[in-house]
Amino acid sequence: CQIWSAIPSLPSLYGVFPFTPDNVALSGTATQSSTGYGGVPERAIDGNTDGDFWHLSASDTGYPPVVDEWWEVDLGAAERIGQIRVWLRTDCCFDHRRDLRLVVYDQADPVTRHVVWTQDFGYPQPDLMEFDFSPALIAAVVRVEHFGEIPLPVTLAEVQVFRAMPPLQLGIQRVGDQIVLSWPAPVSGLVLESLSDFGQEPWTSILETPQLLGDRRVVTL
Repeated sequence: CQIWSAIPSLPSLYGVFPFTPDNVALSGTATQSSTGYGGVPERAIDGNTDGDFWHLSASDTGYPPVVDEWWEVDLGAAERIGQIRVWLRTDCCFDHRRDLRLVVYDQADPVTRHVVWTQDFGYPQPDLMEFDFSPALIAAVVRVEHFGEIPLPVTLAEVQVFRAMPPLQLGIQRVGDQIVLSWPAPVSGLVLESLSDFGQEPWTSILETPQLLGDRRVVTL
């Protein structure tokens, strides 16, 4: 969220707002290119992040693998996505992590859908990959796929898709030599930073504790 002030000499403010705890992948529909060793796609949205495949909570595409194996979850409708977490298999087969890519689509229809966002994982990578989005992505499908010419399976412990916070109605007002910010009460606090292109010394990680006034929280800088 970028807040541009109409008052001369006031800096612009950048607010980093949290995603919600709503993991919308849990109610989605998971599919994959093939299935191996009983690793059905639903295992990657069962709420269990255990990365040991033999604990029966990880998905796995077929064996022997083919080029371009994939796994995806259809969220059922377009959602505002604030964060995606991908938990990988941890008990073996770390070469299967090569050439992985996260792709986010606007809709489920494979013929008409468009890519909203994509990123290669790189290699090696940690067991948990986290991707934050500000502004939020508007998307309906999250996909993990292999790319390249080496046939490798896609094995996932869990994929979590967290709904973003609703758009924040942030008020900004100058009172004398102070700046007053206000926002809806359900958001408990903000971390504020200034931009560095105003010829002034930038702020760094200013955390303020707001007051509750009616249905809004207010902080004075």
